[in-house]
Amino acid sequence: MSICVLGASGFLGQGICRELDLRGIDWAGIDRSSNDKRIHKISLDSYDDQVLEILKGFDCVINAVGSLKPRDFRVNPDAALALGMANIDVISRLVVESEVSRFVHLSSGGTVYGECKRPASESDYASPISWYGRLKWIEEMVLIDRLKTSSTLLSIARVSNPYGNEHTLSHGFVDVLVNKLKAKIPFECFFSSGAKRDFIHINDMAAQVVDLATSEYGGVFNVCSGNSTSLESLMSIVEKQFPDVIKFNEIEVSQEDIVVNDLSNSKFNSHFGKVVTVDVEQYLIEQLNAIKDKK
Repeated sequence: MSICVLGASGFLGQGICRELDLRGIDWAGIDRSSNDKRIHKISLDSYDDQVLEILKGFDCVINAVGSLKPRDFRVNPDAALALGMANIDVISRLVVESEVSRFVHLSSGGTVYGECKRPASESDYASPISWYGRLKWIEEMVLIDRLKTSSTLLSIARVSNPYGNEHTLSHGFVDVLVNKLKAKIPFECFFSSGAKRDFIHINDMAAQVVDLATSEYGGVFNVCSGNSTSLESLMSIVEKQFPDVIKFNEIEVSQEDIVVNDLSNSKFNSHFGKVVTVDVEQYLIEQLNAIKDKK
C-alpha cells in the first residue's frame, strides 16, 4: 500500500509520517515547505495539475492540512472562513479527479460536537459553537457530498486535542505549557472553571489514523484517548513543582467557548481492538521531571 500525506510537515502530518515509517509503509507528502526529500514542496492553496498527477500514483490519501487555527477566526472570521472553504474545495476536487481508492480526512473532535454533557459518539449530532468548529463540520459535509458518487472510500477522523510533537511546540495547550517551562517563561492561562479536554498523544493519534487508513472501514471515527482531563488538575501538577511560573485566570464562558470536551472511543475500539493511550497527566509529570533534572 502507498499513502500520500497532505500537510506532511504540519503538527499532525509529522506524526503520521513517522508512524508510516515505523510500519514500513511507502509514503510521500505534499506541503509548502520541508527538508524531507519525500515531501513535494507545493502549496495546496489553489488547484494544481502537478498535485493531481502525484495523487494518482497512490492507493490512499490522508488529509492532515491544518493551515487555519481557532485564533484566525477570532482575528478575521470572514477571511478565515473564505480561506477554509477555498482549501476544502481544492482538496475535494483533487481527490475526486485523482480517483484514489481511499481518502482519510482529519477533522476536529475537539470542536465539532460542541459542549459535551456526556462522552460524544460518532452517532451524535454535530453541534459546533465556534466558527472554527463550524468550518470543520462544513469540510466534512463538503467531502461527503463530493465523494457520494465516487468509488473512493471516505473516512473522517475526528481528532481530539493532540499533544507531544517535540518538533512543533507552539501548538496546543500541553505543548505550549511544556515549552514555556523549558524556556523558563511564565505561563499564563485562561479557562473556565470545570474545563476538561480529551487529550491524545501525537503518536497515539498517528497510530489510530494509520490503522484507519490501512483498513476497509469508511465513515466517521473519533480519534481520541476516551478520557477527559481537567485543565485545573494539569495546572495543579505544574504548580507543585513550578509554583512561581504559573498564573491561572478563570474567565466567564463566551458563546464560542467549550467548557467540556469529552469523546467516546467505543466505535474505534470495536473495530480495531481496545486502544491504550499515553496518559496526559503522566506525560506532563515526566516532562516536568526532565526539566528539573536539567537544572
